[in-house]
Amino acid sequence: MEGEMSSEAAEPNKNTMFFYNTPKNHFFNALVAGAVAGMVVDIVLFPIDTMKTRLQSELGFWRAGGFRGIYKGLAPAAAGSAPSAALFFCAYENLKIFLVGITQSSKNSPYIHMVSASGAEVLACVVRVPVEIAKQRRQALNYKQQQSG
Repeated sequence: MEGEMSSEAAEPNKNTMFFYNTPKNHFFNALVAGAVAGMVVDIVLFPIDTMKTRLQSELGFWRAGGFRGIYKGLAPAAAGSAPSAALFFCAYENLKIFLVGITQSSKNSPYIHMVSASGAEVLACVVRVPVEIAKQRRQALNYKQQQSG
């Protein structure tokens, strides 16, 4: 009949999909998505973050380096954000699955999302905060060390 889909057409084609979303691959998908997202965000926003850090520096924006070397330190920052973002995505997705299982709520429940995101953020901060402190110190003090060294 027109308007009805066969069961074959409704099934995703495993051969053409890069990541087939099975429970086995669920963890891996979240891990890769988080790592890639974390790195892309750092690459795009790193110059803005560097300017913000230099504006907040006790040296002042221009003495802290101004616009010079605005991408300096990007590689370690991007590499450091990948584990944090990967941990967040994995924890978020798996906490949602866990909470839906124990509460019998809908996976789209705002409470499930809120609790999952909060728990995932706490775990990700364990990795993110030390990396962020090191990155900000490098951004603010890098120019000062270059001038004295």
